Amino acid sequence: MAAPTTTYVELQVTSHFSFLRGASSPDELFAAAALQGHTALGIVDRGSVAGLVRGWEAQKAIRTSTVLDVSLSFSVAPRATLTLRGRNLTDAFYGEYSGYPTTNVYIGAPRSFEVALATRF
Repeated sequence: MAAPTTTYVELQVTSHFSFLRGASSPDELFAAAALQGHTALGIVDRGSVAGLVRGWEAQKAIRTSTVLDVSLSFSVAPRATLTLRGRNLTDAFYGEYSGYPTTNVYIGAPRSFEVALATRF
């Protein structure tokens, strides 16, 4: 018996590839999401892109969607950090029927890139 689908999507899941932050592998995370009826999942790892690669393979195996974002941060001065972000790199539109006539719940934004400089004083 298949699990009922839900429109809730967790976009801040950390896998065991984030040292001292996550405990489960991407395979386990996507399998658990499928059992709960989720149609998508977002893995947010720190310091590694290994979770991204394994997560991509896991989501294809259980037919869920992945919102693919990447973020890199660099310390450019003692009190300044430069952050580069790419959002929805596959440029895929993910929507889920919400139960209302002609209304979708919007999950993935269009592909975009941003650069941010954060300073502390």
